[in-house]
Amino acid sequence: MSSNSKQCFNCNTPLPSEAVYCLSCGQKHTTGRIKLRSLMGDFLAEQFNLDSRILKTAQAIIIPGKLTEEFFLGKHKTYSSPLRLFLVTAVLFASVLALQLFQDEKIGGNNLTEMIHENERFHVLLKLDSIHLEQKGLFKNTTVNNALDTVSAHLREILDNPSDSILLSEEIQIANFNLPNISRDDFENMSSTELRDSYGKDMQFWERLLLTQGVKSIKQGDNLAQYLFGKTTLALFFMMPFLAFFLKIVYIRRKKFYVEHLIFSFHYHAFLFLLFTLVTVSQSYLGGGVIGIGFFVAFVYLFISLKRIYQQGWFRTLLKICIVFFIYLILLVIFMSITAAIGFLLF
Repeated sequence: MSSNSKQCFNCNTPLPSEAVYCLSCGQKHTTGRIKLRSLMGDFLAEQFNLDSRILKTAQAIIIPGKLTEEFFLGKHKTYSSPLRLFLVTAVLFASVLALQLFQDEKIGGNNLTEMIHENERFHVLLKLDSIHLEQKGLFKNTTVNNALDTVSAHLREILDNPSDSILLSEEIQIANFNLPNISRDDFENMSSTELRDSYGKDMQFWERLLLTQGVKSIKQGDNLAQYLFGKTTLALFFMMPFLAFFLKIVYIRRKKFYVEHLIFSFHYHAFLFLLFTLVTVSQSYLGGGVIGIGFFVAFVYLFISLKRIYQQGWFRTLLKICIVFFIYLILLVIFMSITAAIGFLLF
């Protein structure tokens, strides 16, 4: 390197003496110290560049099929990447929906609290029965004793006739597996592991695991519901390649690459996430009718997008929407079920 040359401080690439920016990494050549004006300028440039991509992506995704069409034309840097767009919008929608649902207590339930209250009612009933038996012998009058029996029966009816055990099989339905009945005191005072060791001594590995997770799902019902809800994004993400595969089969004569169907799937779901984020937020102000409007908009958007991307007639596009919708429901049930099962076992 000649005496007139210099070196990039970022990647150590030799630079000509007149070079202002590195030819390799693009960093501006400085002494290593920058002015406040330069620092703020770099920050604003990055932010406006990022905002420009987000704005252009938002403008394109509103028009059915345009974002996918632009991407196929090679305009990759102009817009956010399909995968990133899918993940960001999915997290946004899941966060808004979870906040709405769990705040309103529409999902999950505090099973443990209810069982503790039921346990307390059971002990109260036992105490009342004991008092009833003690006092009943003091009265020799049949009418008085019948009255005491009536009061005891009425109290038992009010307290829902609780038994001395919790019937786990009635609380949790796990295929054909029968969970054991557990003492109320044990259920309240013992951990899920202790209950497994105490009540599942003769069980096989999977039975013991189901018993442990079943107890945990009751004791931590709200946490389990939120945990499983948080995994729905993953379920949808892993479903996309399979949806793209079926799209390729349905549109096999269009001669499109598999990745093109995958990109369309990502873009359409990104639009769905944005649409139903707005629906969720506006539902509190506009009422439940906005949900129906959301589904109508989603259908119209899909119809126009498919017609624009795959260039087929109105009737054929409508027919294929029905086929895709049927396949979509099957995939959704399969992947949500698998996700829920795995999430239940790993919770």
